[in-house]
Amino acid sequence: MDKIGIDQLIIEASIGVYEHEKKNKQMVLVSLQLDCDLSLAKYSDQLSDTIDYDQVVATVKKISHAKHYNLVEHFAFNVSKAVLLSQPLIHVCSIRLEKPTAIPSCKTCWIEMTLSRSQVE
Repeated sequence: MDKIGIDQLIIEASIGVYEHEKKNKQMVLVSLQLDCDLSLAKYSDQLSDTIDYDQVVATVKKISHAKHYNLVEHFAFNVSKAVLLSQPLIHVCSIRLEKPTAIPSCKTCWIEMTLSRSQVE
């Protein structure tokens, strides 16, 4: 299985259970590892045979702006599901979400999650 990665995409999202998190968007770093078959793309040199980074990023941003999420776990699931459903070449989506401003005395707080196509279809 081949892999495509997007590392630390910076977005603003409404995530959190505390009142200050519900009132103000915060910076979230989104990293994705997309497991897919790139065998056609390495020979064809055509964008249609691979994953378009711009489309994946647009999907992440769309989900991040859709609503308020109480938990990063729920947000991560929604992003992973949307990415998988929008890109048929992806078999597995692993996501890491970081909230660098969640706790002032920490560099970052994060979760990682992996979702396969069979879990969303």
